[in-house]
Amino acid sequence: RGGTELGFGAAVYEAAIVLSDFLAIHRDELRGKRVLELGCGAGLVSIVCAKLGGAAAVVATDGDATSVALAAANAKRNQAAIRVEPLLWADAARDPAVLARLGGPFD
Repeated sequence: RGGTELGFGAAVYEAAIVLSDFLAIHRDELRGKRVLELGCGAGLVSIVCAKLGGAAAVVATDGDATSVALAAANAKRNQAAIRVEPLLWADAARDPAVLARLGGPFD
């Protein structure tokens, strides 16, 4: 745990803001893509991909259950059509079927 009382995932880090700005500027690069975000925290980047980028599908993942719930609530609040799922990165590395379960392959 860290960042806030809810843990690291509850904070929106500068990197997420900078990446979101970049993706908003270059939204044409996302159009029609299938996006998987690892360690989504509050879900900002995934929400931007869905709302501004026109991605075909966006799956936001995090290994922390509190972050998953927060990202799902933020997606709903922002009417962003994203799927939010729990995922530990090591699970996906060990078992490629995990990505298929999440709707992969991803771009």
